Amino acid sequence: MNKNNIIIIVAIILIVAAFAVFGSNTTVQIIILLAALLALLYTRRSTMYFARANKAYTAKKGDCIQLYNKAVNAGLAYKYLVIAGTILIKEGAVESGKNALYKIINDRHFKDSTIISQAKIALSMGYYQEQDYAKAASICEEVMNTDYRDKNLYINLSTYLLALCRLDDFYSLVDEFSSKSRLETPALADLQVTRCILQGDFIKAYQMLTSFMKQYTFNFADPYVHFAQVYMHYGEAGKAAEILRECLAKVLFEPIYIIPKDVIRLLIEKLSDPAAAAAVMAANNADPLALINGHMPQPYSGEITFASFSEIEDALKAEETEKRRQKSLIERAHSTDLTDEDEQWLKKHQDN
Repeated sequence: MNKNNIIIIVAIILIVAAFAVFGSNTTVQIIILLAALLALLYTRRSTMYFARANKAYTAKKGDCIQLYNKAVNAGLAYKYLVIAGTILIKEGAVESGKNALYKIINDRHFKDSTIISQAKIALSMGYYQEQDYAKAASICEEVMNTDYRDKNLYINLSTYLLALCRLDDFYSLVDEFSSKSRLETPALADLQVTRCILQGDFIKAYQMLTSFMKQYTFNFADPYVHFAQVYMHYGEAGKAAEILRECLAKVLFEPIYIIPKDVIRLLIEKLSDPAAAAAVMAANNADPLALINGHMPQPYSGEITFASFSEIEDALKAEETEKRRQKSLIERAHSTDLTDEDEQWLKKHQDN
């Protein structure tokens, strides 16, 4: 049981005792009530530290890690402890974050399956940060064996499956969350693009990214890098470098991010060098999973050929033509104007 809950119970007992046992002794009652009040105020320390930590974290000012650790050590309520543990891991204080989350998971008396599942999903990120991808995946798979589902579970497990090169399992997971429209988020949308790239469907990947870039605000690097991968598939080094520069301008990088800033900078450098661009694009085409997992692809020494970007342009033109055809069919179906054929039919039947 949370130590603050124990203190609250003791405080309540003191208050009851003040009136039940010392009903005629006002001085003792006041002393006991003050002691109970101080005990209750003591239990509020964790919440106050937590509020200050959230303010520092949001404003990016002050030492939020120290404040979150104080909140955890002061007996923070479990529903807030999940948040504190998650942020500690995201901010690079991995061991502190893991310890906070294990307080929930290892509490045999705590039975809230939702909070326990959320704690496990957050805990998995700590093992991912330590590059123990198998452990991270196994923790999320424990949750997948329950009825609990949320976007963080799908995002985290997808990340670990990609890191482990378990592509068939990744495709199955994408199929599952893609069928749940209520789980549509920028990260899940980008994971659908990731599947297209890995399966070689660059036309669909381009179409999806073009749509998603208008629909969502991405505060992480992955979709920009994936867009660059599409352009690299077609040998468009300039366009790939341009989208990566946009990434550096818009994204605030955090320790937990998959694709680090240094990799993006190195990629821009190579794409901007006419002597190196073709080789790095060919290396990406040979192993797109490397960049997806945040690593530069291994040097490529084979024959270098690229598909023509015109196939995307042709696909977009064909799609637009089909849209116009469908629109025309709908308009004709709802039209009340008489055509020449209609008028001839009416004239024939009126004569009869």
